[in-house]
Amino acid sequence: MRTPTYLTGIAIAGTVAFFASPVFAAGEIWYATFAETAGNEVGLIYKGPAGTKEVVCTISGDCESGTVAKLPAIAGATLYPASPDRKYGVKTTLLGSVPYHILYEIGSGKAVKRELIPYKMPGAAVKWSGDSSTVLFVGPGSTMTTYNVQTKKLTTATIGAGGRAFETISPNGKYLAGYNYLAKAHTIWRLSDGVSFIVSDTAPSYLEFSDDGQWVAYAKTVNQYKTLYAAKLGTSGISDVRQVTNGKGVIEDYIFAGNALFHMSNTEYPLTFNLFAYTPGTNANSKIASDVSYGDYLKRVSGNVVYLKVEGATSNAYAYDPKTKKTAALKGVSSSAVENGITRETIKIANKYAVVLSPKEDAGDTLFVWLHGGPERQTSLTYHSYLSYAVYDELLEKLAASGNYVLKLDYTGSSGYGEGVLTALHQKVGVADVADVAAATAEFKKTHKSVKRVVLIGNSYGGYLSLKSIVAKPSNFDGAISINGVADWYALIERIPSSVFTPLFNGVPDIHNMPSYLAASVYTDLPKLDDDQKILIVYGTDDSTVPTWQSTDYLKYAKAKNINVDSLVLSGEEHVIRKRASLNKLCEQIEESFEVDGLSCGVSKSRK
Repeated sequence: MRTPTYLTGIAIAGTVAFFASPVFAAGEIWYATFAETAGNEVGLIYKGPAGTKEVVCTISGDCESGTVAKLPAIAGATLYPASPDRKYGVKTTLLGSVPYHILYEIGSGKAVKRELIPYKMPGAAVKWSGDSSTVLFVGPGSTMTTYNVQTKKLTTATIGAGGRAFETISPNGKYLAGYNYLAKAHTIWRLSDGVSFIVSDTAPSYLEFSDDGQWVAYAKTVNQYKTLYAAKLGTSGISDVRQVTNGKGVIEDYIFAGNALFHMSNTEYPLTFNLFAYTPGTNANSKIASDVSYGDYLKRVSGNVVYLKVEGATSNAYAYDPKTKKTAALKGVSSSAVENGITRETIKIANKYAVVLSPKEDAGDTLFVWLHGGPERQTSLTYHSYLSYAVYDELLEKLAASGNYVLKLDYTGSSGYGEGVLTALHQKVGVADVADVAAATAEFKKTHKSVKRVVLIGNSYGGYLSLKSIVAKPSNFDGAISINGVADWYALIERIPSSVFTPLFNGVPDIHNMPSYLAASVYTDLPKLDDDQKILIVYGTDDSTVPTWQSTDYLKYAKAKNINVDSLVLSGEEHVIRKRASLNKLCEQIEESFEVDGLSCGVSKSRK
């Protein structure tokens, strides 16, 4: 979950290097992620199959190649927590085990020592309030401590034992907040008099303060959906509690800018995340932008809300000014076109949401079914908010443009549909998800009579689901493509207990969960496949999430059983495939293994 921007100590290295307009590979996928922010500048890192580029933009929309200006050095270091207005910085030095925190004035471009902050608890993180008035020390144990740079007053708040997270200080430096996992609630501490308030029954999430400190926002689970609330913060505690979102979708992020509460949610339609602005004073909730990216979170820069949005095959940043209600495009990269020989539509099929890519003419006999990873991920109508999925979207659109149907399915376990759907696969891996894939493809074939062949394709968990579905329902599917997919849950989690997948089985293999491990196996019925059912195993040599032996062991067994299997080894690739050469090889291998006519691999001419 995001740490609010105004709490983040700005740690910036390097100098601004301005060049002519950035030169990027034509037609490529370029995705922006937030780097550093300072003053009215936003640092963006554009990543894509062709490499990485750094861009700095002002909130007015002026962008150049380079990085955000560095902080003045303190004892040779430019990596330290700085106030949002860049007037102060805190340098921490250890003498033995005792930390000494020194406050510097840096507004002149030089670091001038001002005073020693009388706080010496080891292991504390240093953060700033939004108005640059207060330093927050998030110490171990049950305390948080603030230091007011004007009054030089040190105040310690006891938040409570039981595990804390999402520590927050209000922009005006008047309040502290932290989530307590034991109490399942936020504690708000008023620094002026030591009074504390409880915001009860909240989900594990952060609490946001309005600039004037009169309103707080927090998430609460309602009917298994993460729902946004706002409440007044007064002398007697929390009052005038308001439900901001409708409880029919999930909140991905929320942030105050001024006294308006901005939130990113899919409350209008499950597959689309929009940006809204809620004004507590008027109770108005207005849409600011449609189809925003939820792979990175909202930022607050010089009073503006900065967000990312996918346009075509490119992700760019935008800045919205709550005062003028105007939006500036922070386009460090020109948008790349997408395949234009296809149609895109969202559907509900077999009680699940999905996206269908269709050729505009000459539809072939093959349906490719895309299964995302996670399983806690979600599909999208356009190029995905995550670069890791956007590169696959390019491949899927190429498959559709070559005359095939593509179905991007949100199966059980996907995010965006509430906690019940998200956790439904725990100790039930390979059951409801397989049933979803089988039901959706069967229904699709009923309405698309030309489809004679169904090929499953997925990465990570989606790769596993492809392998599991074809052996669990062999009469439904003709092929399966696993890209860095899990093939043996038992061996993976036994060898790597800290695997991200361990919660799916509620722990490492043991007598209590052994039936779920056995039921999830892709090996049991593998010998029953026909010679005509093709399997393609694709894996990166540097994958640490799903080690290569998961794929090599599967290939060895499949070949021993005379299964019709091909393989593609991507040298130097990790769990997420990024390189253009690798994507081209994957495309070419699919073309060969599944005899896909007219498939254009590489950067399509139509997108240049």
